Amino acid sequence: MSEFTVWLYLIVLECMKVGMDHIMTTKTLLVAVTCTFMAMTAFTAVGDPVPRAPVLCLQGSPCVPPATPAPPATPAPPAPTIPGGGSGAMKWRPGYYGDCNQDGVGTFIAVGNVNYTAVKACIDFYASQPGMRGVLIKTDWTAFESDTPGVYDGSAGNHVGGAGKIGHPLWDDLLAYAASRNMKVIIGIEWLSLGTGSCIDFVPKYLVPPSCFSRDGTDTAGTYGVVTTPDGSLWVSLWKQSTMDRFIAMLQDFGARYDSHPALEMVSFLWDDSSFTGGDGYDGFTFSAFTAQMSRLPAAIRPYFQHTGLSAMWNWVPAQMMASVMQSMAASYMTVASQDAIIVQSTDGERSYVGYGGAWGSHDYRTELPIAVRLSATTQCDIYNSYAARNGLSPSQNTTPQQYYDIYFTTGKTDLTGSYPMRPSYILIGRNLGSRCPTVANQQFGTTTSGGWLQFIQSHSLNTAAPRLYPSVNTN
Repeated sequence: MSEFTVWLYLIVLECMKVGMDHIMTTKTLLVAVTCTFMAMTAFTAVGDPVPRAPVLCLQGSPCVPPATPAPPATPAPPAPTIPGGGSGAMKWRPGYYGDCNQDGVGTFIAVGNVNYTAVKACIDFYASQPGMRGVLIKTDWTAFESDTPGVYDGSAGNHVGGAGKIGHPLWDDLLAYAASRNMKVIIGIEWLSLGTGSCIDFVPKYLVPPSCFSRDGTDTAGTYGVVTTPDGSLWVSLWKQSTMDRFIAMLQDFGARYDSHPALEMVSFLWDDSSFTGGDGYDGFTFSAFTAQMSRLPAAIRPYFQHTGLSAMWNWVPAQMMASVMQSMAASYMTVASQDAIIVQSTDGERSYVGYGGAWGSHDYRTELPIAVRLSATTQCDIYNSYAARNGLSPSQNTTPQQYYDIYFTTGKTDLTGSYPMRPSYILIGRNLGSRCPTVANQQFGTTTSGGWLQFIQSHSLNTAAPRLYPSVNTN
């Protein structure tokens, strides 16, 4: 058999395989055209394709930037596609969003409980403040799924709320309420909880080990569950495929029901840190396992969120892993978010986003994907993440709203060599921002005339340029 015949035979077999694999998601004409092109290419083949040399990345420290950015550029992400078809306009309502969790709203939300009432009060407050576009509602897995796996419609309940109190009934209610107040909603779902008293407040009971604070999973293979690390933090074990499978299933249901809801702007994955404090091997955790699972999340859920933004807060992971995750997210136009507006320290997620170089990668996503930044109370006055605390200064000497704006839109963070302003499209801000120093006006949320943040944002808009990786945008 000639070399040409072998080539053509293999191409036909591959096309048959592709046709079968994608018959439900790919147009027959597209498969035919692709195969014809491949067959024509075979006529001109004169030898085996030359394999590409492997690209080696050096491990970078997650907390210390290189002296100068390394020159090699990472490839641009592939053109975004949505499995299953569809390329509808993405909802695009950038602006300032009130952080309900910073205002004291707890994450365990069910219809009729104290947090449910507080969420509605939070929506009411920010709806009354000029220049505010919406709210962030931070919550947990228990707000979406009952103790029975796969029951999301409220027909069964869990420890946080009974039947009719969680799942669809809860989100039908809250999103409708936000829409009635002309407010958009970013939903933040946390996978780390600090100081939680009970696992079954945090996740459905079927995911919880026999003992809440245990390393063991609920199944014999130990692949489900949550784990408590020595510092007292409670983590959902998303580095395990079986746990991530359940997380994806929950999100797919939510997206299928609410993607077209006009009040839903974005779903973000939180919270506190990407660095697992238990260390490698603890309950099977490794950074490679974690980033592998998080890398498959965007493509698995994007078909169910064809109009809704997706983001994840990434702080500290091995740098080259962050670059790989960033590419996986960008392929489904999912982006990073920043937990705290710390002006003297850039996270691994931020470095990959701006294309800082080295192991973080040199591809610049700033015009392609939006970024959300959380302006937390820990960065105000003289609290530990503030500029004042880091430099032994008084609260009155901490970063002002104008200085923050200049750093984020003009000069970039001070720990990066060069200028890498992130130009955020979303700022998450709470009304209790400067409670530690109530007499310092520029550290407060304030009013439109008090010299604080609310006055400042009246004349300082955010980045409203449509992200280039979005197929199209809907600003309504």
